[in-house]
Amino acid sequence: MRTFFDDENREWKLRLTWAKAEEIQQRCERPDSTPQARKTFDLMNITDKEQIEYLSYTDPHTGRFNLKHAERLVNILYVLCEEQCKEREMSAEQFGEMLGDGLFGKAWAAFQEELVNFIPDPTCKEMYQNLMYLAVGTQQAALSEANRILTETRTALDAHVHQRVLEASEMVKQAIKELDETPVKAVVDSGTTNSSNSSGLPGLSPTTSPQGKS
Repeated sequence: MRTFFDDENREWKLRLTWAKAEEIQQRCERPDSTPQARKTFDLMNITDKEQIEYLSYTDPHTGRFNLKHAERLVNILYVLCEEQCKEREMSAEQFGEMLGDGLFGKAWAAFQEELVNFIPDPTCKEMYQNLMYLAVGTQQAALSEANRILTETRTALDAHVHQRVLEASEMVKQAIKELDETPVKAVVDSGTTNSSNSSGLPGLSPTTSPQGKS
């Protein structure tokens, strides 16, 4: 038997028996259950890999908290704690609300320990633990792959931005160079033009003096 404590320090006992396992199978539907094909949690056949994935409250592909999974798992916890709820005059809705305040993770961890303890066959127990590890490993692999893609995307984006910055910098340098050269060229061109004009216009030549005019 495993236990967990709520925020009011009340102890909740999780005791999984064959009778409770059968009751869970009858009452608790899996997240992949449909009206056409009703599927339940068969804790007496726990080595079903697909079922084990639904015994995790995180999505097997993204590793994120899966509300649909969690709602089904709360039903399993309620079946195990139903008599205690009645003793404490707590409805199923109140029990679910209690677990929604950050307590669900602790309660489900206690259930996982109780489930491992419940499996009588050592080979099946080891298989279950390995399958649970693989389920978690799938989540980790998905997260690692997502991180890898994100890193590569950022690296490619940084390289692209860096290249664009270099190109923009070269354009700015070229523009500044052209601006620096344009006034000098204009002055040179202007000086040449003025010199040619001054020698061809009477009365504006430096060597011409008004007093020497006859």
